Amino acid sequence: MDCLEKNIIRVWKEVEREPRLENAMLTLVRLLAEWFPVKHLLLVCFQEKSGVLDVITKVSPEGSENIVSRIPCQDSDVSPFRQKKVSFFHEKPNIPEVCHELFGSGTMKSFLFHPVGLKNDTLFLLAGLQTTKCTEEMKSLFSESSEVIAGVLERENRYRTLIQQREAIEAERLSLLKKLGRQDVIEEVIGAESGLRQVFERLELIHSSTTPVMLFGESGTGKELIARTIHQQSPRSANPFLRVNCGAVSSELIDRYLFGTEKNGGQKIVPGGLERTDGGTIFLDDIHELPLSAQLQLLKVMEHGRLERIDGIGTVNIDVRVIAATDRDLGQFVSESRFCEPLWYRLTVFPIRIPTLRERLCDMKKLAEHFARRAATRFGLPLVLPNNDDLKRLQGYSWPGNVRELGTVMDRAAILGNGRKLDISAALGTSAPVPPQTDVPVGSRVERWRRFQTIEPLGTLLRRYFEYVLEVTEGKIEGTDGAASLLDVNPNTLRARMKKLGIDWKRYK
Repeated sequence: MDCLEKNIIRVWKEVEREPRLENAMLTLVRLLAEWFPVKHLLLVCFQEKSGVLDVITKVSPEGSENIVSRIPCQDSDVSPFRQKKVSFFHEKPNIPEVCHELFGSGTMKSFLFHPVGLKNDTLFLLAGLQTTKCTEEMKSLFSESSEVIAGVLERENRYRTLIQQREAIEAERLSLLKKLGRQDVIEEVIGAESGLRQVFERLELIHSSTTPVMLFGESGTGKELIARTIHQQSPRSANPFLRVNCGAVSSELIDRYLFGTEKNGGQKIVPGGLERTDGGTIFLDDIHELPLSAQLQLLKVMEHGRLERIDGIGTVNIDVRVIAATDRDLGQFVSESRFCEPLWYRLTVFPIRIPTLRERLCDMKKLAEHFARRAATRFGLPLVLPNNDDLKRLQGYSWPGNVRELGTVMDRAAILGNGRKLDISAALGTSAPVPPQTDVPVGSRVERWRRFQTIEPLGTLLRRYFEYVLEVTEGKIEGTDGAASLLDVNPNTLRARMKKLGIDWKRYK
């Protein structure tokens, strides 16, 4: 196997496995930079109907660039890109003017181009280079790269279709409940009169209004449950409620996902999430992940009550209440021009902070018993409630994953206890027991024997701890909030260790 084939295989292996388009592009540009001087890599879409060239993703080897670029363009401007092969532009008179507008820099000496996918000739992969030379090896690598990106896009399209099907089923269920005169059933909120008392006092102020709400809180604190509670207590309770995770849909698809599309002059309409929840409530989780282009569209909807479908020929009047949530400092995002300031003001009309589980340990007993009952029902086990020692262990833990992590721990404790007990220590990934209430002298043979019983093989402890980290990160290995970063190890080293321990990290996604 020659060097080119090895590099192509590496591109396919490392780029295709990335879950999101932005991550795939970032991995790709860093790989290409190892083999030739790439300054920037862009994925560009030409909207023929509107005559606009959209930059979907722009990355460099240093990282992603949150730049929204909508360049007015004619079909003749992109005609050099219509070929179904790699194109290389290096002489200044021959370089299409649109390249300079897209890259916004005069440091590039040449450009590589390839269409993404054979069925859609409006998507282009463009690379800005710091060289005037282009070898056949470079062209082969770039051609294969476009095929990999096409595969990532196709996978995201399938994922989007599955989400739409699930939402259609949910909308139909809510419609049937409305016809039957019944309300949607939401999960019980525990701590409304104790740990969440201040939250519910604020909810009382808006129970009859439809003002936008902004929920702040760490991941796993129950922001979606609070959002559903707000919807259920509002005049819109009989109408649809839709949750959208802004970080789960790529920036290339989020506009269509939220605002819908029109085809054939409006003869074929695919409504987006906002339109499907007309009269109801839409919950935008991880709002900080929403691309700037979608932020501007959302601002128009909130200000004027009118929605413009992608490729649409008109506007649609809609009435949707927006509840947003984030676990980041949005004010910092605004100061860094990563979040639209007018939208920030619109969303934060009524902010609510959700406390962490560490701040509401008074609810631990009720929460633990609730999850114990849920686990017994879910797994068909005898009901075992936590005892005082179990509660001491639970209250002594830091809970970085908050209530969501507590539910997972109680599920695991019920399974490990096999209906006889709740194995909280093992579920938390530690075998350190609560100090025994006994008169046995420390250092005696009996005491030493008891301590030996608590010692487990290192591999067992590592496996439990890795599984715990994977649950907290939802199977994410790389990135600032990935398991490798949290454990301060190389991602490949972490994967090798987990493979040796028989851990399938993909099932945690």
